Order: sequence, then C-alpha cells, then structure tokens
Amino acid sequence: MAAATCVVAACTAGSAAPSFPATHQRLIFIAEAAFGTSVYVMDADTGGRHELVLPSLGVNAGVASSADGTQLAYTNTTLSLLLDELPPRVRRRHPGLPPSQLGFGTFTPRSAAGGSLFLYFVGSSQIPAYGRPAWSPDGRELAFAGGHKGQLDIYLLRPGRRARPINLTPNSPGNDQDPSWSPDGQTIAFASNRGGDSDIYLMTPDGGDVHDVTDDRARERYPDWAPSGSSLVFTSNRSGNNELYSSARDGTDVHQLTNDAADNQHPVWSPDGNWIAFSSNRDDERDLYLIGARGGTERQLTSTATDEIVQDWQPLQDTILPRVTALPSHALRGHPIYLRYRIRENSHRVQLSATITSPHGEIGLGFTPFLHRLPNHTYALRVDDDSLYDEPLPNRASFCISASDPSGNTNRRCSTIRLFRP
Repeated sequence: MAAATCVVAACTAGSAAPSFPATHQRLIFIAEAAFGTSVYVMDADTGGRHELVLPSLGVNAGVASSADGTQLAYTNTTLSLLLDELPPRVRRRHPGLPPSQLGFGTFTPRSAAGGSLFLYFVGSSQIPAYGRPAWSPDGRELAFAGGHKGQLDIYLLRPGRRARPINLTPNSPGNDQDPSWSPDGQTIAFASNRGGDSDIYLMTPDGGDVHDVTDDRARERYPDWAPSGSSLVFTSNRSGNNELYSSARDGTDVHQLTNDAADNQHPVWSPDGNWIAFSSNRDDERDLYLIGARGGTERQLTSTATDEIVQDWQPLQDTILPRVTALPSHALRGHPIYLRYRIRENSHRVQLSATITSPHGEIGLGFTPFLHRLPNHTYALRVDDDSLYDEPLPNRASFCISASDPSGNTNRRCSTIRLFRP
C-alpha cells in the first residue's frame, strides 16, 4: 500500500491558525502503573477516555498541550531504555541523550469528542527535563524544569530542529520547577525552594522581576493559572497535609479549596474557569477529582488501580468541519495518478488521506502530514499507480479525499478518475 504524497499545484504558505472560542474541553492525565506510564485524554463530562500513542514515559513524567490544542510536549524519564530502538541516524545525531528528556510535536485527535492522538515529530532539548512543561499562550515557546535534581532551573525553549534552551534562573540555588504560563503570556509562575521552603514565585518570560507570592514556612508546589489570569491555584501543606488553595496573582485573597486527610495535588484550571481538576490519594491510589473554582462540591472522575495524575485541561478550539471538494481527475496508465481536490478550512491546515476503488474493494492510500491549504486553489494527491493493485484499475474508478483539521474535525468527499492508455 503506497502512502499518498502531496503534489502542490498552487501552494502558498497560510497564515498562523486563528483563535476560536473553546466549545469542547478534555483532561489530559498520566496513569502510572508497575508495567509503565501511559497518557490519556478524558471528556470530563462523560468520563470517556482514550490513550495517546506515545512510548511509556516513566514515573515523574509530565505532559502539556498548547492552548490551541495542536501541539504536545512531554518529559520522558525512561528514554534511556529506548535508545537501542532509535534509528542509527538519530543516535548519531544525539549522542549521550540524557535519561530524562523533553519531547514535543504536533498532534490531532481523530474526532472533536476526543480520540487517539498521533505524534509525528519529536525533538529533544538535550537537557534533562523533569515534571510537567508549559506552553506559552501563542504556542511558540516551552518552559520546563531542567538540569539535575537538587539543582533544577526553569528553561525556555522555542521548539525546532536547532532549538537551544535558555536558562531563566541560572543563579538560583536548589530547585526551580513546575512552570505555568499566564494566559496573557507576560508571567511565568513556578515553585522554588531558593528561600529554604518551596514557595510560588512569579517572573517575566525573560527571567526578570522575580518575586515570592507565598512567602511562608509551608511547602507550595504545582501552580496553575485561572483563564482570567487574575488567580492561581496551587498545592500547600500549610494545614498539615497537601491541600488545594487559590489566591490572587499577588498571593492575597487565599482560599483553601480541599480539606481532608489525603494528599491533594497537581491542580489544573478548566478552560471556562469554573472547575479545578486535581489528583488525590484518598482511596489509596491517586484518582482524578473535580472541585468548583471556589471550592464546594467535589466529584470523583476515576477509580482505578493505577496512580492517575492530572497534567492539563485542553480546550478544543475549533469544531467547524473542513470543506473538501473532490474534483474529477484523469491519468495515463503506467504513470502517476493525481487526485484533484479543493479545500476550505479556517485554520488553513489539514491532514489528508485518500481511497481509490479497485476491482477487489477500496484501497487506502495513507496519510499526509499537516499541510497548509488555501481556499480557491486546486491541489492534488500524487499516487504511484503501479503500487496500488494486483490487477489493473477499471477505466473509470471512484476515489475519496478525507481532510482533518488540527482539532480533529473531518470531512470526506468523493469523485471519479478516468484512466487512459498512453
């Protein structure tokens, strides 16, 4: 079966994808078990979940989605066990890979309701990375805790082939970790024990204007911003065990949200600002829970034998279907086949697949990467016809083009292709 490759008839790079109102939301969490760590997405309303297609990440790993829901970043603490499985060219390009590493890539769900996600590009920071990374609101940069335990710093990375991390906290003693980017992109919250106890600090994305907003003797970790940018939620043991607290961004107006004997940690705010998801071991294993943004009624989301740790609450920004038109096409036998189509998609980015009907049924032609496609342009998928079939196609065959946008919305249209003898 041949993979379809795109031949551009008139291709101009599209502009960056616009922002859309969030209408669907999904939790991202990791499940740690003796046999490995898996990553899942969950519909917080229905409880439906899907495992992401990623290698086992190991314990103390982390995952984050970009604000537009099209990019993934994760830390992998078991990569050293996988080095022998990497292609030789990758091992030569990245000698001495650290045992804990940052990966990033582009992904899309199969459907807007929440499907499997496929990572098709992975890069590395070349610096050991720990815990949950954080995307900037525009999806251009990543903040993550890197270095070695006992001396972690907050790094900034612009993903790409030649990416080089920038240390934002080079002179800080101890551990700086758990970065969280404010919705306006102007501030990074993080946890640091530079003063002895772990507090929540704020700084600008260039590492400046650092100040402590929870200056006390308790241990605070895992800050996360409200969508409004006016509040933070974090974990603190100021009452004895780990509970959830919220505060204004300057550390005032503190509210205790949870109150029980368990460890309640890893809070993330819902995209609409109404809920906070968190992990708690009140049933021995850590499960997922919801609580209102000001406390109150709680709801348990999972009850399993694995440790489930909240990572992110991902908005699905776009639920508009791509408009694909399959156009009548023709080709000479023994020559490449070109399946013509047009696309209208508000993000200008689509992943394409195609099928063509043979005497023995429908043949799948594989998937393209995400491609920029503009309206009012005619494009074509090129397929080597010699690899399609054991018997010749009929003189007139049907084909179908499917287009998926970065939020997983998919549309499919069909037409016909005529084959002529040269």
